[in-house]
Amino acid sequence: MDGQLDWLESGLLTSTAKWKVIFTSVITNTTTKQNDAWGAYQTEWNALKDFILANNILNVVFISGDLHLAAIDNGIQAGFPEMCVAAANQTRNTNCATSANGIWSEGFYDDTCAGFGLVSILQNPDRLVLEAADEFGIIHLSYTVTNQMASRPTKSDP
Repeated sequence: MDGQLDWLESGLLTSTAKWKVIFTSVITNTTTKQNDAWGAYQTEWNALKDFILANNILNVVFISGDLHLAAIDNGIQAGFPEMCVAAANQTRNTNCATSANGIWSEGFYDDTCAGFGLVSILQNPDRLVLEAADEFGIIHLSYTVTNQMASRPTKSDP
């Protein structure tokens, strides 16, 4: 695992890309799958998040899966914007999600249990658009991440 983390950190530090889109097979949002995904590895997650913030690496966005529903968060839950992508080859059943749906700032969609995500990078002004679609291509969720905001959301205290 140390080799993988070193590789990721090095890539983030040396990247000249405006947007750093990180694909992870499991969700970063800890309001669901707390015993699985990044929720079960808070020490490691916090170390990665602290590394990104300490090195002022901007415009970090996560694309995840494994929850079997579509969802988008602006970064308030895990620290960075995240789009969870529905299962691409799933067929409809009575319970799509593999855990509690969780809290997502832009909501979640699990009516059809299947779908895909779209990521568009646009200019003037610079922005990245996350869209979650069902298996028919109908967009159900959308969120626009603006330049240099992607690594700065924080939870407000209750």
